[in-house]
Amino acid sequence: MSQVVPASSRTLNVGNPFESYYDGPGHTVIGAENWILDVIRALRDFQKKVKRIETKSGDVLIYESESTNNTQTIVINIGPLEIDISIDLENYGIMVEVYLNIIFTKVQIAKAGGSLKDGVTLSIGYPGILSGSLTFKMEGNDVVLYYDFTAFGYNYSGKIVIFHI
Repeated sequence: MSQVVPASSRTLNVGNPFESYYDGPGHTVIGAENWILDVIRALRDFQKKVKRIETKSGDVLIYESESTNNTQTIVINIGPLEIDISIDLENYGIMVEVYLNIIFTKVQIAKAGGSLKDGVTLSIGYPGILSGSLTFKMEGNDVVLYYDFTAFGYNYSGKIVIFHI
């Protein structure tokens, strides 16, 4: 059985981690039960937004991070690269930022924009670590990424559909 321990205007139910902490009359600050359920809901929401594509050089993760009526923002992870793209759904414009993850730091190595109808190609490189290219373009109603790069001595190449318009 739990005890109620008054501390000025605060009370704490001691003995049961699933009971709530109250800060004043009727103001629940946190309850472990609610916190655990919130974490589970957040993980499920995250899992719905992540697409995992198996490739011969490892898994590619695509995460739809934001969306408005006219813009879709997507994060793609391929090996040590993080690719952040923003697509204008009305005129098929694209803005791309590419980062190289080095230990606990990410370094921006390329940034470009253009039209998906014409295609956007970025040459990427970082001395002694990375070289290659990324191309984004429309194929039918699909936004496709062609990638071919070498990073830390490993080759990554392929074609993936990252978004369907």
